[in-house]
Amino acid sequence: MNEQRQRALGVWSMLVVAFLVVGGVLAARNAFDPAFVALYWSPIAGAALVGILPRPWEALPA
Repeated sequence: MNEQRQRALGVWSMLVVAFLVVGGVLAARNAFDPAFVALYWSPIAGAALVGILPRPWEALPA
């Protein structure tokens, strides 16, 4: 596994795990809202588009 793929996998794994934990807590309290999804993923998607974060498909095997 090359370093770039490993970094992308690590970054996106942590982002998804954090989303699932916070989303799970909100769902358990009946407070999960589609706005949460947009507010969570919009800055992350923007950062990936401009190159601050690795693109998620870089973590996929070739």
